[in-house]
Amino acid sequence: MAGMDGATGEMLDGARVFAGEWFCTPDPESESIRGTLTFDGDGGTLDLPSAFSAGISDDGQTHTLFGRLTDGSLMTLPNAHHLGQSWNLHGVTRDTWGCFVALKGRWIPDDSVAEFQAFSLETECLRQWGGVRALPSRREGTDGEIGLSIRLPAIVKASIPDLGSLTLWWGYSYSSGLEKSTISVRPQWQLSTAKPMTFDIAWQEFVVPLIHFMTLATGTHDRVIRFFAHTEDLSFKGIEHIGTVWQSTSDHGEHRPHEYLLPRQVVLERFEDLMVRWFHHSRDYRAALLRFFSVEESPSYYSDDSFDRVLRALEAWHRGKDAGLLMPHDDYDALLDAISAAAPAHEQFLRQRLRHANSISLKDRLDRMLTLAASPVEPVARRFPRLVRRSVDTRNGLAHLGDPGSHLKPSEMMQAQVIWQLVMRSVLLREMGLSTEDVSGAIRRTRERYVLA
Repeated sequence: MAGMDGATGEMLDGARVFAGEWFCTPDPESESIRGTLTFDGDGGTLDLPSAFSAGISDDGQTHTLFGRLTDGSLMTLPNAHHLGQSWNLHGVTRDTWGCFVALKGRWIPDDSVAEFQAFSLETECLRQWGGVRALPSRREGTDGEIGLSIRLPAIVKASIPDLGSLTLWWGYSYSSGLEKSTISVRPQWQLSTAKPMTFDIAWQEFVVPLIHFMTLATGTHDRVIRFFAHTEDLSFKGIEHIGTVWQSTSDHGEHRPHEYLLPRQVVLERFEDLMVRWFHHSRDYRAALLRFFSVEESPSYYSDDSFDRVLRALEAWHRGKDAGLLMPHDDYDALLDAISAAAPAHEQFLRQRLRHANSISLKDRLDRMLTLAASPVEPVARRFPRLVRRSVDTRNGLAHLGDPGSHLKPSEMMQAQVIWQLVMRSVLLREMGLSTEDVSGAIRRTRERYVLA
């Protein structure tokens, strides 16, 4: 077994290991089996030396399993599925279960209905973006001693409509030894909810928007370090949600603070306005943002796929902002009725084929997104030879496997994708209330600024 942090259960290879007793019912007096849960990016694997006598290994159903760890803490494995068994002449020698989520801190028989009043979140990008460096300083009047001083940013809050009170909070820990002393700063998102919510709802309404926000701010895909639910308020120890989605890994991207699209100070100065706007857009245009940020969160091996996802995100965003109707709904319905009446034998076919014919084309939407992006991205995009037309033809060729027309060459596709990503970022920044000057400065800071040359 790899080396392991005894306090957190975190192993050197990024997995976490939890040893203890495991139960198939939330009854501490029921049958228990000692075993070990190993949780990594692919999920959790619970290894037991024997099977539960209740026979749940053979019923083909998912079950909630319960653990009491060696340190006394409790753990729940919702929707655990049986993976297999090993046998010998004496019976079962190994019983293995898998899970995608583990809840550490309490036994929860049904996580789909358990509600909580508050949540807290730590992520990789937040630590880098919000981290504060400790500066050495000589103590006056004492020779040969060096102290560490640190100034923490102010705690900021925002009231998010229909969600609750969002806080960006800085905690720290101090350790000292004979050879070195360190101060670790741990910024954290905290949410006191307007009304209790389940883990699933909190993930959708709280975690996903902030993962996307930090990915936008830093230009690096974000990952969850710790996600907790709190039964009363944030002063009480929480229940940790350990999952496979967006979990922190050792291959996290390199951070370059001078290239951040949204530096920390910019966000802190206008925190409430930015957060209110961002959570509003995250709720109303969720599909577009999921597509857009998926390119950085889950990079594709093929440039074609990444390019297609970016264009679909741009189209979805613009469609959400502007239906782009060619004529009013009532007029179009009347036209459909007239066409159907002229060919009653083909009415169903015609209505199906013409159902989406009343909206502007993808080319028109991309043209309008370029206009919304404005300087400094739009002038560069307009200089790219027939960027919009060729991007549409390339996307259509990928989606419909037909003649791509005046498609982009592979060597051009990556540059075109970067331009479209800058278009989306420019539009997002403007939607968050940043001025033209601020947007221009932000875009010129990013690592993709080379395309503006």
